[in-house]
Amino acid sequence: MKPNRWNILWGALLVAGGVLMLLGALNLVVSGAIWGAFFGALGVAFAFAFLASRENWWAAIPAGALLGLAALIAWAELGPQTRETWGATLFLGALGAGFWAVYLRDRENWWAIIPGGALLTIALFVGLAPVLEETALLAVFFFGLALTFVVLALVTTETGRMRWPIIPAGVLGVLGGLFALGAVEVLSALNYLWAAVAIAAGLYLLFRATGSRRRPGPRA
Repeated sequence: MKPNRWNILWGALLVAGGVLMLLGALNLVVSGAIWGAFFGALGVAFAFAFLASRENWWAAIPAGALLGLAALIAWAELGPQTRETWGATLFLGALGAGFWAVYLRDRENWWAIIPGGALLTIALFVGLAPVLEETALLAVFFFGLALTFVVLALVTTETGRMRWPIIPAGVLGVLGGLFALGAVEVLSALNYLWAAVAIAAGLYLLFRATGSRRRPGPRA
């Protein structure tokens, strides 16, 4: 799209947004469907900007957020009241998809996998909350986060594959497995273990810090 056409598009959207805000300031009722259509149009504009140039990879994030917000408003207006959480699921899922689009556009943006995977996991968590028990829901949450880091560990960068994501993937996978098995007693015991590990690590750092200060310097 030519620059002058972009100016026309953004100008029209800004005018429309200003009119809606003015109506709200005048205490005039503005239908949620109108706001949803406005946010949807704004999201589509960012999506076009994303598709227009590889340098506009950042536009996928506001595109996902705005399209998700439009979906959230549309669901609140038109969706069944018994499925209210699905609107939040649509919003979080669209926002996560925006981050995945950032990575797929440029594989050097591997960092986008982390918020993308986390947001999709939270979207699934919120969507399944009404139908799953607490332990099963937490298992889905931790398995989703673990899968995010597994995918990150499989990504090839300029220096090769990263190894550090294996650690959080393993820890989160174990936690997900414990919740899936319903091992609540083991999880309660882990609270004491984590506290002991934190205290031991803190004491070790304090010992290293005080020991380095007491160590005499080289003699002249």
